[in-house]
Amino acid sequence: MRLNNLSYLVKVPLALCLVSIGSAIGVFIATYYLLVSYVQSESLTRVQQIAGTIAASAKGAIARDEIWDVYKQILAASEVDTGTEIIVLNNQKQILVASDPMKFPVMSSLSILPSSLRKLVLNTDQKERSSGLFSVSNERSNDVYGSAAAVYSEDSGRLGTVLVLSRQDATLPKVRDLLWRMLILTAIAMAVIVPLGWQLGRKIVSPLNRLRMGMANIGERQAALIDPHADIGSDEIGQLHREFVTMFHELENKEQLEQQIQSAERMALAGKLASSVAHEINNPLGGMLNAVSNLRMHGYDDPFVEKTISLIERGLRQIQDSMSALMAQARREHTPLTLKDFNDLQLLTEPQARARNISVYWTITCPENELGIRAVPIRQIVLNLVLNAIKAAERQVTVLIVSDRASLHIHVTNDGQSISSQREFAVPTQDAYGRTGLGLWVCFQLTKQLNGSLEIAPIPGDGGTLAIFEAPLENLYA
Repeated sequence: MRLNNLSYLVKVPLALCLVSIGSAIGVFIATYYLLVSYVQSESLTRVQQIAGTIAASAKGAIARDEIWDVYKQILAASEVDTGTEIIVLNNQKQILVASDPMKFPVMSSLSILPSSLRKLVLNTDQKERSSGLFSVSNERSNDVYGSAAAVYSEDSGRLGTVLVLSRQDATLPKVRDLLWRMLILTAIAMAVIVPLGWQLGRKIVSPLNRLRMGMANIGERQAALIDPHADIGSDEIGQLHREFVTMFHELENKEQLEQQIQSAERMALAGKLASSVAHEINNPLGGMLNAVSNLRMHGYDDPFVEKTISLIERGLRQIQDSMSALMAQARREHTPLTLKDFNDLQLLTEPQARARNISVYWTITCPENELGIRAVPIRQIVLNLVLNAIKAAERQVTVLIVSDRASLHIHVTNDGQSISSQREFAVPTQDAYGRTGLGLWVCFQLTKQLNGSLEIAPIPGDGGTLAIFEAPLENLYA
């Protein structure tokens, strides 16, 4: 898998963790070499100090050839510093005494020593002391730290040489112990640093990830993904965040402007459509209104005829107002809404419900006196909602109308097929015969005029559709 395919939520924390681990390994290696160098220097200094001390303390016994006294001194020194061997040579380059007499017998020749150690002893002829790390065989594990110090009498006469040896592998336990301690401490530090580095890396990248998610969902306008008030700092990511928030708001304003332009274009289209048919509609409409007026002028005695004529007249007036709502120069009707308007709507929708064998249940809870809202738009909205509900229902439609002092609430429910979104009714649509239907679109436009709200949504679970209309009852007569 290529590194470029990984998310920054992984790459940045992983990079911090790898840098931490690499730094720990680098520090461990550097410390290892420093530790080995220190142990070598310390071991070489130790054998130099032992050689110099014995050369100073045992010169009297060496001058008198008191082998036992010299042996006790070197034995005491070798017991204090285990792993150390001490050899004392006389002035004839013979072994006078050694801490291990079995390995280096008394009065043995210098030739029994390895060549590297013989050179170390011979170097003391040119200078008082010589030391270093020497190989005593072909195996590196047999290397020794050696130091040779010349022994001089009070009158500066040469009495002999003190040779001190310390095997290099004798220091390994100490080095291993220090390395194990350092390794354990490094592991503990990594166990703390790596998770902290991971969390710090994710925290550093989280603003960039939120910005990425906001850009990925910019078409869906999910503004909640970008918090404009978040503490994002003033770094490059913070500046990019602010620029994106500004661009997001500009896009929202642009979309709102486009919606307003589209709404204005639709209203203009509806106005042109209404204007084109206004002449054909208004002439017969005026004739029917004149006929109703003449009928009332000649008089009649039947109350049912009076009720029917009033219903016909209000229906004709409603047609006129509905056409006016589609035109740019539409005027507002100020006839107040009453309970009688809802009774008329029941009579108007009854034939369509009876034709489809649909039961319509009306529940009206409002005062009989006038309501603080215009009658014509409400009649048009309720009529369109109920007729559409009857058309979509399978068995029944429920209409609930409730008013209080502040607002009017209307719920229209049908048990038919659910709709997917109310946006499909926000524009004029065509039916199977190519006719443009403006019913629900007009409802939305009238709702805007009333400063109300209209929501049409499917009913979860049971199926069917619920239309909810709400409008305030005050200050609507301007």
